[in-house]
Amino acid sequence: MAIGAILAGAGFATQILGNIQTTKARLRSLKDQARVAEINAALAQRDAEFNAGRQSLAAGQIIAGTKADYAAAGFSGESGSVLAVLANSYANAELDRLSILHGGNVRSFNYAEEAASARKESGAIRQAGLMNLLSSGLNFASSRVEK
Repeated sequence: MAIGAILAGAGFATQILGNIQTTKARLRSLKDQARVAEINAALAQRDAEFNAGRQSLAAGQIIAGTKADYAAAGFSGESGSVLAVLANSYANAELDRLSILHGGNVRSFNYAEEAASARKESGAIRQAGLMNLLSSGLNFASSRVEK
């Protein structure tokens, strides 16, 4: 009987240690996932700002070229049709810039949600780990009482 009790105790300790190690590994993984998602959120925002600025610069160069083409063709910069074309070009360029920024905001938000989800899951895993420890302890105690 003493050997059986020792083996049961060793089995219980091994189960507990395994549960602890599994829980710790999962928590580290979720913490890493959250950190990576936060970094991606910041990068998505910066990337969108950079691309929006680059797009605005490119649009400005195209519009400047259009102005020069009109002037070379003898059209006045005060002509109604020239102004309409330029105004439309500026409006489209701004819409493109805003669209790029919005896309970055959406990507950033999605990454932030991913980070929050990993943190939330981390809390659930921690609680489940504690419940597994309690369950293992109760099962071991129950098996010892029955003998």
